Amino acid sequence: MSIEYILVVDFDETEKKSLHSAWFRSDLLLPPRFVHDISEAIDYFKMSLISKLDLIPLPGIMVLGLNGHDAGWQEAMRWVRRQPALRKLLILARSEVGNPETAKLCCSLGADYWVPKSDDLSEMLRLLRGVQNCWLQSHGTSSRI
Repeated sequence: MSIEYILVVDFDETEKKSLHSAWFRSDLLLPPRFVHDISEAIDYFKMSLISKLDLIPLPGIMVLGLNGHDAGWQEAMRWVRRQPALRKLLILARSEVGNPETAKLCCSLGADYWVPKSDDLSEMLRLLRGVQNCWLQSHGTSSRI
């Protein structure tokens, strides 16, 4: 049996430390696993998809930080949504405030949720709690939250 988790992609070091410490103080069930950028996430997915022994489990949720101006995340989201084993992956995209075009693009590429980037991690945890509950319900797992 694999352990489910939240894959957190492309957060800077300060964001990672803040999210990690906030997670320890929260009631989230799924732990975070951090990867540096979207190409590392795709490599991780590819290894997991070819793994026959569940040594590299697939995440239940991916939080994708859209840092910088690299458009590689767009092709990566297309790739993720073309993989049959990743179709149930819940994707939460996160980018700078004030860019409604990015929000629309994220949703059109298959993101389940889009949130503006904020320094207020309590809002991120609230949203992750809701996303986690959706994931738990869709997988027939009862939630203690």
